[in-house]
Parts: sequence; structure tokens; C-alpha cells
Amino acid sequence: MTEIKAYIITIGDEILIGQVSDTNAPYLSKSLTKLGISVVGKASIPDEPNALIKQLDFAKQSADLVLITGGLGPTKDDKTKQTIAQYFDDELVLDQASLDKTTALITALGSKMNSLNVRQAYRPSKATLLYNTIGTADGWSLSTAESCTGGYIASQITALSGSSAYFKGSVVAYDASVKSSILGLTSEDMSEGLVSESVALKMAMGVQRQLKSDVTIATTGAAGPLPSPVDKVPVGTVCVAIVAADYQWTKTLFFPHFDREDI
Repeated sequence: MTEIKAYIITIGDEILIGQVSDTNAPYLSKSLTKLGISVVGKASIPDEPNALIKQLDFAKQSADLVLITGGLGPTKDDKTKQTIAQYFDDELVLDQASLDKTTALITALGSKMNSLNVRQAYRPSKATLLYNTIGTADGWSLSTAESCTGGYIASQITALSGSSAYFKGSVVAYDASVKSSILGLTSEDMSEGLVSESVALKMAMGVQRQLKSDVTIATTGAAGPLPSPVDKVPVGTVCVAIVAADYQWTKTLFFPHFDREDI
């Protein structure tokens, strides 16, 4: 039986500068390996047409299958589709089903379609389109309430192209007074300290109420380096909560050997 070889190309300036982590390539590698497909190489390249063309030339010499991720967002620097069409001597055409789906999603979120949104519905005419029915299919919106993470979760979300379609915003409630005045926590809620699953849950519920989002994520923790005189938890403790319409989830994580930045 002939072995199938694959090559993975990840596109994105934000990956090269370390702004976001490349989670796609490891996932694809594991999935391909399970299918008996050998991954012979990976590459991360910028949002630059010549870089993609050179990488495609290289990949096709050693692989039967080339997988490309990234560069498909609505921003002007996402040029993957145009470059692929050029590479295969093709042209971009409007896919009506994609346009209808995007229009329904944007409208459900209370926004208006613009030229960049329409641009996402174009595809190479020779391509077979696989429609994405996961994630934003129901038009859910997201918000965060952050204490110890200081807005880091929100920054990672907004670094993704197209996140404005579903991310409503974040409240960085670092101080107890902000947890109270904006997120609605009472003195009783915080009587046992600010680092607990119950506080994280109340924070998630508070930001959901304020920003009217479908799903919320909240974090609170003891990042150190010195123990808090108020919270009775060791440094490295982080409490996380997720709230949706009929769903609540909380968990306490412990990272005893992490420094403040890692936590």
C-alpha cells in the first residue's frame, strides 16, 4: 500500500511574531497520523502571496496532500484565497450559500454586512467548498470578565480575524470595587476572598448581564509572587467559570511552579 504524505502550511503574521499560538498544525498532525497519513513537513509563513507560492512549490515536491490554515478572515491582509486562485490559474467567484450564511450570522448579532464580510463568501471557481457548521452556526456571542488574567483572554480573542462578529467585549475587574460596581458582586459574595469558584461564577454572570452575551468566561486567581493577605489560597490558584443560557461550569486550577506571567 502506497504511503500518503502530507505537508502543513500555517499562514499568519500574528503566529510568526508570537501574538497567538499555532494550535491548528498540531491538531492536524495528530488527526492525519491517526488516519495513517505521514506528515513530512510543516511551515509557518506570513500573509504574503510570494511566501505562499514558494511554499506551495516546495510542498508539492514532497507531499501528496497539502493542508493550508489561516489567511481566510475578512481583513485586507488575508490574501490566501486570491493567491490560491492565482496559483491554480483560477478566479474567485461569489458562493451564494456562504454569503447567505454570513449575512444571517452578522444580522443575528445586530451588525450590518460590509464589503469585507462579503469578501469572505468568495471562493476559487474550481474549489469544492466544505461548509463550516460548527462554532458560530447559531450566532452565539462571547464576553469575558477577567481578574488575574488582566484582559489576556480578550486580547487573544480579538487577535483572531473575524472575532468582531461574535466577541462583545471584556471587563477587567482587577479590584474588588470593580467586581462590585460593574459586575454586581456583593460584600457577602466576596466575604471569603476574591479567589474562588463562586466569585468566578458571579463574575461570569455579571458580565453576561452587562454585555448581554450568550456565553461568558471569567477568571480570578492568585498570581503572586507574594500570597494575598485577604485570599486564603496559595499562589498559583486560578478559578475559571463559564456561563451560557442553561449551563454553568466552574473549575479550580493550580499552577504552583508557574511565575506571575505564566499564570
